[in-house]
Amino acid sequence: TAGRDLDEDVPMRHVPPLFGRAGLTYESRKLTAEGEVVWNAAKEFDDLSPSEQDKPHLYTMDGTPSWWVLNLRAAYEVTPQTTLTAAMENVFDLHYRPFSSGISAQGRNLVVSLRQRF
Repeated sequence: TAGRDLDEDVPMRHVPPLFGRAGLTYESRKLTAEGEVVWNAAKEFDDLSPSEQDKPHLYTMDGTPSWWVLNLRAAYEVTPQTTLTAAMENVFDLHYRPFSSGISAQGRNLVVSLRQRF
């Protein structure tokens, strides 16, 4: 992705770098398992708008580094009324910061839930 202010011939503000999400899902009668990769490409410092280049709390001297995380989820139907779900987000506990947020994302998360239908 790219954008330029043609009047001043500078990069436009808040144009994110390439980003995406890709995943696979496996389903059987009682089990659903998913894996996904979420990623964000790097953006060079010179590709940031001049008004963004003076924000060290948002960007490094090199711009924004690329990052990727792996998320895994599984759900198992124990009975027709009971489902056990588990997820591990950011499996490798990588440090990353979504573009232009200024806040680092959470580390590894483990989520376990039990759903009972009545």
